[in-house]
Amino acid sequence: MDPPKTPTKPSTTKLLTGFIHNISPVKTSANHNQYFNMHFQTDTQEYRAVCFTPSKHNEIKAINTESVEISNYTFGKKRSGEEDDNTICINRTTRIKRRKVSFPFSSPQSTKPTKISELADCKPDQLIQLKGLISHVSEIDNITTSTNKQMTKQDCFISDNTGSIRLVLWQGDIGKVIEGRWYVISDVRLKYDYKRKTKYLGTTLEPGTKFSPSDPDKDAPAVVPEQMTEDINTLDTIITDICGVKQYSSFLTCQACKKKIDDQSDSKFKRCFHCNLTQRSNSCITKRHAKIMVKKEDGKMIDLAVFDQMLTTMLQMYIPNPDDDASYMDEEMMLLSLPKLAITYNYSDNSITTIEIDK
Repeated sequence: MDPPKTPTKPSTTKLLTGFIHNISPVKTSANHNQYFNMHFQTDTQEYRAVCFTPSKHNEIKAINTESVEISNYTFGKKRSGEEDDNTICINRTTRIKRRKVSFPFSSPQSTKPTKISELADCKPDQLIQLKGLISHVSEIDNITTSTNKQMTKQDCFISDNTGSIRLVLWQGDIGKVIEGRWYVISDVRLKYDYKRKTKYLGTTLEPGTKFSPSDPDKDAPAVVPEQMTEDINTLDTIITDICGVKQYSSFLTCQACKKKIDDQSDSKFKRCFHCNLTQRSNSCITKRHAKIMVKKEDGKMIDLAVFDQMLTTMLQMYIPNPDDDASYMDEEMMLLSLPKLAITYNYSDNSITTIEIDK
């Protein structure tokens, strides 16, 4: 069995202190590598953490919600190949030891149910409590997972007055909800479907999802979708100017697997560590990525991700101003010079789906 691929780029030497919690069972990936997830709360941030050393599972469970210090860790990588500074990777050389801290443990599981619209600000793998109306309960489906495990599942939707989201009932949780009834559901895990680019909820084996029948919210009726669709209530459109450009980068991608090439040398040849292809540097495909800041109607500032094709579309909207020094204008300035825009974005991952000049 090949060892799991973990990021080789060392992270900061900074020690992290905080609380480990929300530890998942040991899982097996499609590549037959074992791992488990958890969250790590510091005084300023909530990190997602993944451990590729299953032998550490009991050790880490023993210090669940205790204050600890973590060293010799790495940051994860996004699917684009960029470093993900919100994800910590733990392996066999990572050191975790108890240490007193000056801030308290803050459980993400609030006693007040989370509104569905608030899930846009929640991290994947976080345990959620919410209240809503069940609709569109599907037939029971027998599936084979990527690890050849046979499982049964049932899909439905849960809705409140702010929106709807898909809920997947696994194994023993099937049949625990009835269509048309309200429930308070605790310890359900927020998941992200990379293929459909949407968030959804899934029941858990550990600690175990809890279902409590509840009275309807008569003053805030649920917004029930007319039909079951993966894209329900994940898009929003705003009319706005671009307030700022927080990140603008370009990188090379492999001409075979299309993933980011990590080799930053000036060599005439580049090797892709994802598919092992060695290729001429000038045959690699250049991609760009930007993160822009815009203001919503309620005054809240949000960051939106702009990927290569959408970035090209936006730059084509730029009309030079006779007063601008063309030699001075770079692509970031061109973005900031665009007129007011109508932007539709997916609030499950804050990526722009369509954009046009507001008329």
